[in-house]
Amino acid sequence: MINMKKLITFTAFIMVMLLVLGGCDSVNVDESGGSSGVADHSEDNELLLQVYEDNDGEEMPLDQVNIIMEHNGDYVTAASLDEDEGLYGYEDLNLEQGENYELEAKRTDYEDKEFQIYMDDYRTSHDVEMTKTEDSSNDNGENGDQNGDDEEIVPDEDDFVKVAEGKVDEHTFDKDEYDFELESIKIDYDMKMSQYVTTNAEFVEFLNDAGVAPNGDYSGEKMLDLDSEHSQIEYADGKFKLRDRDDIEVDDYPVIEVTWYGAAAYANWLSEKNGFEPAYDLSEWELKDPVESVEGYRLPTEEEWEFAARGGVEADEGNPTLYPGDNEDFELDDVAWHWGNSDGEDSLDLVEGKGPMPVGEKDANELDLYDMSGNVREWTNTDNVYMNGSWGSPEPDGEDDEGDGESDGEDIIDHFRVNYRYEESEGPAHSRRHIGFRLIRTEQ
Repeated sequence: MINMKKLITFTAFIMVMLLVLGGCDSVNVDESGGSSGVADHSEDNELLLQVYEDNDGEEMPLDQVNIIMEHNGDYVTAASLDEDEGLYGYEDLNLEQGENYELEAKRTDYEDKEFQIYMDDYRTSHDVEMTKTEDSSNDNGENGDQNGDDEEIVPDEDDFVKVAEGKVDEHTFDKDEYDFELESIKIDYDMKMSQYVTTNAEFVEFLNDAGVAPNGDYSGEKMLDLDSEHSQIEYADGKFKLRDRDDIEVDDYPVIEVTWYGAAAYANWLSEKNGFEPAYDLSEWELKDPVESVEGYRLPTEEEWEFAARGGVEADEGNPTLYPGDNEDFELDDVAWHWGNSDGEDSLDLVEGKGPMPVGEKDANELDLYDMSGNVREWTNTDNVYMNGSWGSPEPDGEDDEGDGESDGEDIIDHFRVNYRYEESEGPAHSRRHIGFRLIRTEQ
């Protein structure tokens, strides 16, 4: 399921000396922006950067450069550099004249480098030269997996299963005086979907390798809620790691408390790791192209997720499923973790002894996809929509309130049927203890 690689990191060199209170000189600071190629701006309190690749002096792609700034113990993650104008502006961050700021520049396949800037005249311009690594190995293991090992945890194409183009027909279910209709869905392109939801270990690898700020910010948005008591990830000892627990190891549990932004940024990072063009423009937080033509990993649309949950063209047309991977016997326990069975020694024990379970322990569906019913709900690329039931959804008898504020005894069928959807009114920055994600990719 998991591919192990050596960690790749990255470095940025800034050609500048500090002008500090003691009177140190400052060099290569281009206030006009002319000689360094930085676009001229009249805004105050901005830091303008121009980035070049060190070995040839050419401007390099900027949309994957991440800048982390620290000032008086607070961290701010920069949005991606603007690829058209070639500058970086810290608008609305209230950079103060006469103040020093600690920064770190990061980019995949380049070594990281900490440096300082001094805001000597409300706005400061700097040239940045980034040197690509010749040896991507990591002998000391500082940025390896979440426990500091020297191997990388990066899913690859072997961890994705094919979802062939085709059509699934409409169908009406009628059970226990509850009926609903499945509409027909037609997909005109082949896809590959992650066999499992993204795990804690995989997401920690992204957080450390991509240069996410210690507070969980990246490209101007929050990746996950580190302050939540339910998050299994923390920042400690200079890196992201899994929280220490005496009862269980949480590597292979679904990542939770993750935002839509975190899922999209992870998709871009994984695309680069596997040699695909990233699907998302992180300056706008949207797909670069339509889903049928974009190359890299992304979140599935609502229709794509349902198509895959129903088994796609591999499903038995004469025996349609109500729960992903189940037949008309409706044995939910065979395929899903829910409020009625998500306790026991392997549970994360988030509420009353119940919580997410390790991925892939229930039966898969016809496409060999696991946890398409239950465990965690899954973000999609349809605005503010996630699919699936979760470990916190109601007991099969529909009588008990599990205290999660998401079900209150509603019919179990409504939460685990193959086309269950939930629209999140709080938007893509929202996260919860029962929300995770899996990725998909359009085969070109």
